[in-house]
Amino acid sequence: MGNTSWVQLCSTSTEWEARVLCGRLQEEGVPVQIVLGGASVYALTIGPLAAVHVYVAEEFLAAAQEIIKEMDINAAHFNKLFTFDDRLN
Repeated sequence: MGNTSWVQLCSTSTEWEARVLCGRLQEEGVPVQIVLGGASVYALTIGPLAAVHVYVAEEFLAAAQEIIKEMDINAAHFNKLFTFDDRLN
């Protein structure tokens, strides 16, 4: 996967939310990476510096978006947890 092109799938406000999503995507064979916000070493937990970004291999983007849609959680709650990058749609 050295030549893999990664694209941002979404951002979350906490690392555990990103890890839950990451685990679900990995179960389906989607290559995924988590990138912590710039201030993670300072333990900031609010604001844009606390954001945790979820990236997937570009060729798996559509599959990852479909998996998210199929996840069995309340859509309103999900939308509060995750902020999607509209540039990808």
